[in-house]
Amino acid sequence: MKVAVSPTLPAVPALSQRLADYVELTKPRIAVMVLVTVAAGYLMATGTDVRLVPLVHTLIGTTMVAGGASAWNMWIERGTDARMRRTANRPLPAGRLHHMEVVVFGTALAVAGVNYLYHALPGPAAALVALLTFVTYVAVYTPLKTQTVFNTHIGAIPGALPPVIGWCAATGTIGWDAVALFLVLLFWQLPHFMAIAWMYRHEYARAGHRMIPCDDPTGRKTSRAMIAWCVVLVVASLLPLAYGKMDWVYLVGALALGAYFLRSTLRFRTDRTEQQARRVMTASLLYLPAMMALFLVHSIGCAPTGPTPTGSTKPDISIPVPDFTLTERSGEKVSRDDLRGKVWVASFVFTRCSGPCPQVTATMARLQKELDLANSNDVRLVTFTVDPDKDTPNELKEYAARYQADPGRWLFLTGMPEADLHRLLHDGFKVTAQRAANPKAGDEFDHSSRLAIVDKRGNIRGYFDGVRIGSAPEADADFIDNLNQLRAKVAELRED
Repeated sequence: MKVAVSPTLPAVPALSQRLADYVELTKPRIAVMVLVTVAAGYLMATGTDVRLVPLVHTLIGTTMVAGGASAWNMWIERGTDARMRRTANRPLPAGRLHHMEVVVFGTALAVAGVNYLYHALPGPAAALVALLTFVTYVAVYTPLKTQTVFNTHIGAIPGALPPVIGWCAATGTIGWDAVALFLVLLFWQLPHFMAIAWMYRHEYARAGHRMIPCDDPTGRKTSRAMIAWCVVLVVASLLPLAYGKMDWVYLVGALALGAYFLRSTLRFRTDRTEQQARRVMTASLLYLPAMMALFLVHSIGCAPTGPTPTGSTKPDISIPVPDFTLTERSGEKVSRDDLRGKVWVASFVFTRCSGPCPQVTATMARLQKELDLANSNDVRLVTFTVDPDKDTPNELKEYAARYQADPGRWLFLTGMPEADLHRLLHDGFKVTAQRAANPKAGDEFDHSSRLAIVDKRGNIRGYFDGVRIGSAPEADADFIDNLNQLRAKVAELRED
């Protein structure tokens, strides 16, 4: 008697294993590094005026886009991964997931992430940069890994874009700090991945990946490339000094970190072993977070020449106001140079604001009297709108009249495209100015309630509270003391 035997079916992985495989598709360790750099870009943009909700939205959306890109990368490289020992156990080459599952999963994550960033943030810039990152990583860099040894150089571009996503999420535009951090990340990746490629050169060659170390048996080309790109990295890290953003503390820190990283690549020149390549990789992994911390400390304002907390009158603050030309409520053009030779106090509001703006403008009206502007030819008050599209000169004229603003001594400025004006206020005055993440009537903009004092040469010399902070009994006394400090600072700068 013959017994029919059913063919053996492949075992369905346990739920926990499938969940683990889906998590592995997103390359969690890379995702964490991406999120750290996104947060760094965001915090550099916001400084001390950070808002948690937009940051969380940015991290959620970026997590999905990064996970989708990694899943697509694993799908494209499933064949080469099967030929490399360190990647052969990934979900696709190991056969634990069907390739169409990965395509659907990666696409869903990427589409959801870009849409999330687009709808959760005030402007589309972060979503567009995230989309650019996804496309360049998946459609450009990944296929080129088997085509050209320069794939690492091309892949460094999407690898350096995450901090730009963070910056755009905070400001809606791209600033010089974002460019500087982009360049540091761009050039950091090259010696870092050269070291990794040297360590795994035989596996990469067996899988068909084109890497410089795969065609460099002696390691001389790899060594030269490591050293050259490390030198370029050090130079790029000093670029913020060129536009007056950093100080000698940053200079010393950037040079020390760069020298530490460069030393490891110089040692590889005479000791081209896998052990020394691992030391280069370790040095790179220590360099990057330390360099980002150095950027953050100075951008947020903890360094000696950065913006100090509200109410500070530290004498070492001296931030040059960039050139601008805006339209006053009278219709006349006013530039930065028109204010030279005068001490001026700047505020940042919009006329439809239901939040702190009325209090800030009331404080300015109080200063108009207490600084005796009517009899002071060398002192001005200057109010910048953060909503130039709706705050026309006529709107500002009506708004100024409510506070009995002196037409010749208290200026109200508008007349620049919103994105350009926000960039001027953020990058030049170091204050928040952006569309709100969840706008409501009268609350369409996130902006600083601080007042900035500018000296006769056009340098910001201090920040002060424009509104009372808190409701505790001592809050009134603190605010009065804050205004006393402001008046004292104005008097000091008038004598300067």
